Amino acid sequence: MFNPFTEVLEQWIDVEQYCTTLEKVLHKHAQLSKHIRAQYLDVHKVL
Repeated sequence: MFNPFTEVLEQWIDVEQYCTTLEKVLHKHAQLSKHIRAQYLDVHKVL
């Protein structure tokens, strides 16, 4: 028997996983950019 809700739920799980992954990646990028900015500012203080 076809159940439309199962399909919706499966898609929702995919969306949740996608969002979680995206948040992790963005968090890593944010940390990396902070680190790069800090190093960049340190270099410019020296100059």
